[in-house]
Amino acid sequence: MVSYINLVVLIHLNKGVAERKHRHIVDTTRTLLVNANVPLKFWGDAVLTAGYLINRMSSSVLNNQVPHSLLYPTEPLYVVVEAKSVINFKDNKL
Repeated sequence: MVSYINLVVLIHLNKGVAERKHRHIVDTTRTLLVNANVPLKFWGDAVLTAGYLINRMSSSVLNNQVPHSLLYPTEPLYVVVEAKSVINFKDNKL
């Protein structure tokens, strides 16, 4: 016996989630462009930046966890680099 699943219902339920995510990305992109006074020709870069930022912001849906940390638990979000200045006193002539 073959059983069928009504995919129309599943597609309809997921459509709202995708539309909300799309709107969040577009709203974040628009905010970045307007606040920085950047021309629309940089829309693509702003969309990539918005996606990058959204993936690194905590989400209440994920119990205030960061999506990037859930997807890549072994990769750190940032690397701390210490800058040390080295002064060579032998070559310094006054």
